[in-house]
Amino acid sequence: MRSRCGRRAFRASPIRCVGERIMATGVPEFREVAWRAWNIFLSRLLFCFFAEDTRIFKAGQFTNAIASHTAKDGKDLQAYLQKLFSVLNLQGRTDYPQFLQDFPYVNVIALQPDTGVFR
Repeated sequence: MRSRCGRRAFRASPIRCVGERIMATGVPEFREVAWRAWNIFLSRLLFCFFAEDTRIFKAGQFTNAIASHTAKDGKDLQAYLQKLFSVLNLQGRTDYPQFLQDFPYVNVIALQPDTGVFR
């Protein structure tokens, strides 16, 4: 199976295109791992937006941090989110920059570092 998602289709429905790309691989084990990573990634993002809306995070803290500390083209977004997700589950954060230390300790299982950020 081959994915038919080009740039135009990806702009219209990026989640559908990612799903098609995952299904296009001929290796069932990879599909299972990719879907699991995709689900964890979306769960983590959903938690961060939820935390921002419910004031677990400061108002706008998550979205402003992404806008302020990542490139406009998103090239460094994966590395930033990996670092943020790992920092959220740490109590002692003295080795990290202040903008990451400003996020509260949340101790959420979905944020544990067993699975990376989806590429």
